[in-house]
Amino acid sequence: MEQVFSSFFLNEIQVNYPQLGFCEQFARRADGGLNDLTTGDSNFARVEAEGIDFSLAYKFSIDENDFGFNVVGTRQKSLNRFFNPLDPADVNVVLEEIQVPRTSGNVELSWTRGEVSVAFQTTYQSRQAYGAVESSLGLNDNAALFGPGGGFFGSTVIHDINASYQFDDNLVVFGGVNNLADKSPFITQEAWPTGPRGRTFFLGVNYTL
Repeated sequence: MEQVFSSFFLNEIQVNYPQLGFCEQFARRADGGLNDLTTGDSNFARVEAEGIDFSLAYKFSIDENDFGFNVVGTRQKSLNRFFNPLDPADVNVVLEEIQVPRTSGNVELSWTRGEVSVAFQTTYQSRQAYGAVESSLGLNDNAALFGPGGGFFGSTVIHDINASYQFDDNLVVFGGVNNLADKSPFITQEAWPTGPRGRTFFLGVNYTL
């Protein structure tokens, strides 16, 4: 009985796509009760994505100082989803919506000298739409939200810094600051692209027995 109700609910959802034949899968008795149900699989949805991922790492030393430079990022050209089996060209554009910036990356600079280590990280994200990108760009017969170029949060840059000191083989003291510039989350989000606490400080000890 649980399976019958689950399948019936699916049938009601799909009523927005007429002439798919779901009703024909139900066989009913003369009194209208359900007599038989034929189930099957339907797999139409697809995702098309195109872009470039890149990374670069470089380390070098000067006297007793060790330096590091590391870059990791992505440049997304397109990210489209298709869900409408009646219109294969009906595209849901995802690129530049929240958490899907066109360009994003992280840069880390590090320095180590003896027992002291310091690292500075910068995270970059390009603009992201307030809601559906179709509304922000005026796609699919939508009016552009707030006019041409509107409807987007601007690019975001977030900085973090941390340091550590190794007293001996067993004891390490570390600390740092996350979200150095005290960036706030987007007004439509609780914790993106930063956490709700803003700038945070941390200090800790790592002792190994």
